[in-house]
Formats: sequence, C-alpha cells, structure tokens
Amino acid sequence: MYRYSQTLPGGPVTLVGITLLSFLVPGWVAAALGFSAANAQLVDWIFRHQGISFIALLLLYGLGGFIMIVGAGIAVCVAYCVLSRTVVAVRNGAARASIATAQLLWTLLSWPVRTIVDLVKDQFHSRTALWRERQELMRLYQEEYSQDFPSYRAFLRHWRALQAADQAKTDPLQQAVDLMGLPDTFTRNDLKERFRTLIAGIHPDRVGPNGLAAQLIAANTLICERKNWA
Repeated sequence: MYRYSQTLPGGPVTLVGITLLSFLVPGWVAAALGFSAANAQLVDWIFRHQGISFIALLLLYGLGGFIMIVGAGIAVCVAYCVLSRTVVAVRNGAARASIATAQLLWTLLSWPVRTIVDLVKDQFHSRTALWRERQELMRLYQEEYSQDFPSYRAFLRHWRALQAADQAKTDPLQQAVDLMGLPDTFTRNDLKERFRTLIAGIHPDRVGPNGLAAQLIAANTLICERKNWA
C-alpha cells in the first residue's frame, strides 16, 4: 500500500482566498480607476435581486474579479519573461561589447610593440641574408676567382654588374626598350618616332600578320603603360 507522508491542507484555503479576492478585486480596480461610485451602484443593484437572479449576478461579479486576477497573473508572467529575456540579452550584449572593447584595446596597445618586433625581425632577416650572401661570395672568390680578380672588391663589383644585367634581361620594360632599340633615356616623341620607323615595313596591313609586328606593338603598349603615356 502506498502511504502519503504529507497532506496538503492549503488547497481549500487557497480556493477560499481566490474566491474572496474575486469578489474584492472589482471594487479595488474600480477605486483605482475612479469608478467607486459606479461599482457601489452595481453592487447595490445586484443585492436588490433575490433568488436565482441574485446568485447568478453575484457569480458573474465574482467571475469578473477572477478574470481580472487571471489577467493580472498572465501580465505579471509575461512581464517577468520579457524582463528576464531583456536582462539576458543586455548581459550577453554587454559581455560581447566588453570582449570587443578588450580586443580593440589590446590591438591598439600592442600595435606599436608588434610593429617594432616586425621591423626588428625584418632587419634581422635582411642582415642575416646579406651576411650569408657576403660569406658565400667571399668563399666563392677565395676558391675559384682569386686568380682572376686582383681583390675581393673587384670581384664584388663584377658580380653586382652581372646581377644588374640579369635583372635587366628579366625586366619586361627593359626587354621592350631593347627590342625597340631605344636609349636609356627617351621621351614620348622618341618612342613614337621609333615605333613608326620600325613598324613601317612590317605593318600587318602591308605584309600580313607576323610575329615581329606583334612584338613591336606589345612592346610599345607596355612602355606606354609603364611610363603612363596614355
């Protein structure tokens, strides 16, 4: 057998309390809204009836109070839920804003340090690469070219000249200038005159499409683009 270790005597008491409130609440609400006189007239009108009419009207009056209690309870629950959600949303927004602010402050404060560190790293790597290149050139000079050059400086000047020549060969602009046969310094008019002279005998309108004409046109276009000669 199951035994109930505890009874709940509060149920009838709660029911009686709600019933009494149902009859009292309309009067309180009317007093709060300034309709005490109208409520008093309504109650007096109800009590003038007798029998079933009196009981029905009194129950309707209590039902109106009960509806007010239920409505107030629903309004309180809804307000509590909305307030809870608002508090949670504000708290989450404040947490995200604080995190974003902290990240922004960290970025602003650490930017000078990171910039200095990057500069130091770049300088270190560039100096290390330059030192390794010099060591390799020194070794190369001592092992293979010491008989061909009177000093390491002479060998270094020759090496740099070779590098400059290789860079000029791989530079598309320099290749275009060499193809056009232009000097190191030239003007826009020099380019126009040189292009007209070279293209005159091999223009596609005269001899048909050919590779040299296409190279000259591409070289002229590249030089104009690099020099901003639209």
